[in-house]
Amino acid sequence: MITHAAKRSMICTLNDIFQHSTLAKLALHIDTYPSFTSNISAITIRPSGSEPPIFFVPDGSGDHSYAFPLSESINIDCPTYVLPWPPSLDAPSSLIEDLAEKMANIIIGTQSTGPYRVCGYCTGGILSYAIAKQLSDMGMEIDFVGLIDTPAPSTFRNDNLTIEQRFVMSISDCGNIIPRETINKMQESFERLNIQELIELAQKLKILPKAIPIKIAVDHYKRIHNYVDMIKIYAPPPLHSTIHLFYALEKPDQGDHTSPQTHGWDKIIPSSRLFTNPVPGNHITLMSDKLNRMLLGNALSRILKEPNTYTSKPLSRKPLDTDN
Repeated sequence: MITHAAKRSMICTLNDIFQHSTLAKLALHIDTYPSFTSNISAITIRPSGSEPPIFFVPDGSGDHSYAFPLSESINIDCPTYVLPWPPSLDAPSSLIEDLAEKMANIIIGTQSTGPYRVCGYCTGGILSYAIAKQLSDMGMEIDFVGLIDTPAPSTFRNDNLTIEQRFVMSISDCGNIIPRETINKMQESFERLNIQELIELAQKLKILPKAIPIKIAVDHYKRIHNYVDMIKIYAPPPLHSTIHLFYALEKPDQGDHTSPQTHGWDKIIPSSRLFTNPVPGNHITLMSDKLNRMLLGNALSRILKEPNTYTSKPLSRKPLDTDN
């Protein structure tokens, strides 16, 4: 399905298939995305504007779907783009610097001169930082680097999960929508099954749609696993630009000792260049909840107007007369 969509210049990610239970819902969702013509070019969300564009970066699974609804809440006159994940860099031996170099070239192919603006959600924020560093090393002007609830790479130093454990953990995190007995069956199986067998079991248990080709699902989880390996060995070099970190106000108990406001970035970035910005919701709902997403977009807009002089302000959540 993903391949057929791409051949027709439409965007359909594996996450889209996971999140839309019927073909009708999936078709409606895909229809809201702009089309694209090449998987090595920036994908246009908003085509024009008087100010420099902002480039959104995919997360560690290669998913960039968050950027489309978020862009609707950015109320400044600038083009917005999303960067595709280069399939050639899915190999386990790849470095985040290689990925950043590829994406920096995609950005330059779209916007030949600076100033440049990049932003990433979740672990995609780490890639945003690496892209900004790559552009800076090329002598380009950096105007804005945004990290949306992004943990510092040091958070992953002790992550020794296998790909099978990571897959089962992602299933367990959906306990609010997947029956507990179904999750238990997955947890009981991961030690004796490989990733392909676990995905087949998940389809049999109706956790994953059977319409998803096994190879595409396996590649999806390999990409996530390989990206964590990239992050674990990445030591962010100094970047002489202001960094804007947007952190979720509702924090799950993750058992780490990093500040919930800085996510460990304060150990990398001097306080004079690290601005923290609170956003209502948790790591998921700051983006999935319409009001939270609107407030995040408003905060982004304020900062983009004056990226080097902004002082963070608390965001208040008020009722919205529309559904999430």
